[in-house]
Amino acid sequence: MFAITGTMSWDPSEHDALAEVLASLAEASQSEAGNVAYVWSADIRQPGTFHIYEHWASEETFNAHCAGDAYNAFMSGWMPKIKAVSAYRHEISGSTSLTG
Repeated sequence: MFAITGTMSWDPSEHDALAEVLASLAEASQSEAGNVAYVWSADIRQPGTFHIYEHWASEETFNAHCAGDAYNAFMSGWMPKIKAVSAYRHEISGSTSLTG
């Protein structure tokens, strides 16, 4: 298992349109096999800036996600417009609930 975290920024004038696109991408991604979590959140201090959290069960399920229509539409339509990006992959060896 692994997680991906990151921050991506676009022109603030694109914020509302991008929020809709990211909501659709998250919904599509959350229904994919092997997806444990897939969340975009808007930065409340920086319009046009969004944070991503993805959690995948395996490399194979992540690769299938990257080959999917929703992901590729996002990559071709919005990634060319990106102003800044930082992303990290985190290997997960296990997890324990803190709430019971």
